[in-house]
Amino acid sequence: VLAKLWGLRVRGVKCFMLCGAFNAKDEGAFAIDAGKPLLITRDDAKTLSFFANDSKGFYWNNRGTVKVTVRRMS
Repeated sequence: VLAKLWGLRVRGVKCFMLCGAFNAKDEGAFAIDAGKPLLITRDDAKTLSFFANDSKGFYWNNRGTVKVTVRRMS
């Protein structure tokens, strides 16, 4: 309910869905589907960050863990 009032970090993506962003910037942040490979071809993607889609300022009450496997292909 609060997420709808404050707005989610990634619009159009369900609350608490695993998302990713490059270089600590929310511009271009994207949802990550469980069990589906994600091919990243950006040359400027130096840092990949993962987060649960929530309202900014409300991450303090999130709990749990997620296992993410990242493999460099080249």
